[in-house]
Amino acid sequence: AQQAKTEGLRLVKAKNSTGFKGVCRQNGSKSTRFVANITARVLVGCRKGHGLQQQLGLYSTAEEAALNYARAAGAMKSQKMAIEMEALEREERNLKQTAINARQQAEAEGLHLE
Repeated sequence: AQQAKTEGLRLVKAKNSTGFKGVCRQNGSKSTRFVANITARVLVGCRKGHGLQQQLGLYSTAEEAALNYARAAGAMKSQKMAIEMEALEREERNLKQTAINARQQAEAEGLHLE
């Protein structure tokens, strides 16, 4: 928990046997090892598609697994934000080009736009 705080991360609590989201015991409830998994939702067209699950690793403690889940979730969020920002910038460029094209077409037709 201290390492998560140092890195500015938050361990995500869950109502499961380990107490953390994305963390389960390896091969059942009697194992002393913990697995961290994260699922990324993939967009298919304009709607959410299926999730792609990625195993992050095998850890000695649930807290260590939860820390690595938090790291992966943070990286995925950063990637998603970068992709969304790129899409917004592309949309803005397209809108500007559409406006330029409309003005040029209006001028070609002898119309004046304000």
